[in-house]
Amino acid sequence: MPRGDEADSLRRWHAKVVNGSQVYAEVSLRRVRGFCEDSKLNASRVAESSMDDLRRELEDYLARERKLGDTGEYIRTTLKAVRSWRHYNG
Repeated sequence: MPRGDEADSLRRWHAKVVNGSQVYAEVSLRRVRGFCEDSKLNASRVAESSMDDLRRELEDYLARERKLGDTGEYIRTTLKAVRSWRHYNG
């Protein structure tokens, strides 16, 4: 569970995304947290990573998820949520 500034940043990002859709915001938050857990990163590190480092992490994540048999839609929504989180912190 994120603490301090990271939790506040996630809360603010979530509130921004909720303006579009409550359901999408909830899914996006779960996807970012799941990506971070799977990649053994915290949300702050994802936000602060260089684009090259983040691209490598996303490619590794994509490969792991495909091996597990996750659907393209699940992977797509995760990538979209992580990019949104990164852009929000950009």
